[in-house]
Amino acid sequence: MRSDDGITLLTYLLIMATSEFEQLVELNKKMEVVIALLLRSASRDTAGLPLKEQIALLDGLGVRPVDIAAIVGKTSGHINKELVAIRRASKK
Repeated sequence: MRSDDGITLLTYLLIMATSEFEQLVELNKKMEVVIALLLRSASRDTAGLPLKEQIALLDGLGVRPVDIAAIVGKTSGHINKELVAIRRASKK
């Protein structure tokens, strides 16, 4: 194998890796949109719940505080304060 074949192979592999990475980034963006839509739909179903229970539910599902804030229409600071209170209460 000649050295220029190695460079060609390396270039090819880099191009393929870059292409796959770009596809993963695009897929991740689409998944974030789907997740956001599902969470907004779920928040409509739980709209009758008190805010603290909505926050606890979404947190239990693994939703990030910043995303919970966007879903329930509060600031992330408010959500973090509520989460601290919820977690303290659950320890007792």
